Amino acid sequence: MTADKQALESALLNFIDSAPVGIFRTRSDGQIELTNGAFMRMLGYTDTIALHSINAARLCADPRDSTVWMRELNLHGVVQHFETRLSRADGSTLWVELHGRALKDEQGHLEYFEGVAIDISQRKQAEEILVTLTNDLEASFEQTLSSLSGMIGKRDPYTAIHQRRVAHLAVAIGNELGLPEMQVRGIQYGALIHDIGKFFVPLEFLCCTGALGATEMELIRRHTCSGHEIVKNINSQWPIAEIVQQHHERLNGTGYPYGLSRRDILLESRIIAVADTVEAMAGHRPYRPSRGLDTALGEITAGLDRLYDTDISMACMRLFHEKGYEFTEIGKLPAAG
Repeated sequence: MTADKQALESALLNFIDSAPVGIFRTRSDGQIELTNGAFMRMLGYTDTIALHSINAARLCADPRDSTVWMRELNLHGVVQHFETRLSRADGSTLWVELHGRALKDEQGHLEYFEGVAIDISQRKQAEEILVTLTNDLEASFEQTLSSLSGMIGKRDPYTAIHQRRVAHLAVAIGNELGLPEMQVRGIQYGALIHDIGKFFVPLEFLCCTGALGATEMELIRRHTCSGHEIVKNINSQWPIAEIVQQHHERLNGTGYPYGLSRRDILLESRIIAVADTVEAMAGHRPYRPSRGLDTALGEITAGLDRLYDTDISMACMRLFHEKGYEFTEIGKLPAAG
């Protein structure tokens, strides 16, 4: 071996041992053969012999992870971005991201597994903190929605019941469409307060049994903008204020308050528009009896692709005609997803 080659190999070994990531090699049976200094420090070992006496499969805190890791290496030869917890010498655990590959001899027989371990403990801790903060914010948001819903419920119980029934059907439609759970949750929250703006509409207008004049109707229609004003400053990951404002918009631009059309209307608002129409017509009100579910669904059918989104309308009708949906659970909402 020449001096230059010896110097190169020595430099390479020094680089491997001083690398900031853990480097390891195991035999095909999992017996550890080589580790660098970073890998030793990660796992809290000062004695190389003690660490090398452990089978690599036993380092995974969850044995199932070891099984998956080995299976993927055997099947594909390479595994990347594999996250797992490794057991340390003192019994604690460490989150790492593993990257590995399988090495074979000239005859194709498996000889070694070698890989790199990156300490991601701090990232995992940050993720846990973020989840906790997100859960706290969502709990606070739900409490705010509950307070708003309770506010209108004390003034107008029928509107409060209507909102819950609309939310129930809107969630069911979102699930029927296969929307992501988080999006369905936003639909649920928006529907639960979609008529919050009616808090500013005189009750005699809301409960009138006769025809309303243009001035009264305009005041009622203003509830979408009033609702938007009430909730626009609530911190939320969902477009709640826009959902509330748009739930009376229609595909052909004949809705209110802004005459939006088709894709200018949020999907969430289009879903609530269908659920709102069906519940409003099928539900009983103190100033009029129910018009019946068939009439309500007939209204949706008549407005298909003109007033109401076709896919949403068809999903709604499937729920009633094929899946036995009923407006029975006004106190409990179906799970999203």
